[in-house]
Amino acid sequence: GKTWLFYVRIYAITYSTTYLGLNIKDCPPVHFSIVTFLVIELDSVALLFLLRVRAIFHDVPRIQVFFTFLWVLVFGSSVLHFFVTHGVHSLVEPKTCTQELTESFYSIVPIGILLVFDTIVYIAISYRLFQTFLFNEKDEPVFQRTRILLNGITLPTFSRSLFRDGQLYYL
Repeated sequence: GKTWLFYVRIYAITYSTTYLGLNIKDCPPVHFSIVTFLVIELDSVALLFLLRVRAIFHDVPRIQVFFTFLWVLVFGSSVLHFFVTHGVHSLVEPKTCTQELTESFYSIVPIGILLVFDTIVYIAISYRLFQTFLFNEKDEPVFQRTRILLNGITLPTFSRSLFRDGQLYYL
């Protein structure tokens, strides 16, 4: 859970130091390596969520196939990152590199597909956890039931940590 945060931070540090501070003679190879790490990071996090949802829905093969198909869409659309931007020398600071966007519409596609995938996975896992460990608080007011739903208080420890880890990802 916490490992991917480490990789995201490494990527952010690499990106900012490469594009903002270093003197680079040839921008395209550096840009290619940065985009490669971005694609690996995004697809790896999506794969972790796929494995998580497959574990939660181990007894429902159709849902496993559906989420595997969605992950294949995420993986396939991430290839667009290589075609929508390219590295060029900055006009302000010619010794540093910057990104130039070539197709703005196609840059939204992988981000949108990833957002849809992550959201559907989060909703499906949360639904399954609360369906499995149904809380019997039907006599409580709506505010109290909503608080229980958002905090995951009625879930067992492992399921609660799985639920809260998903919440942290979206924050």
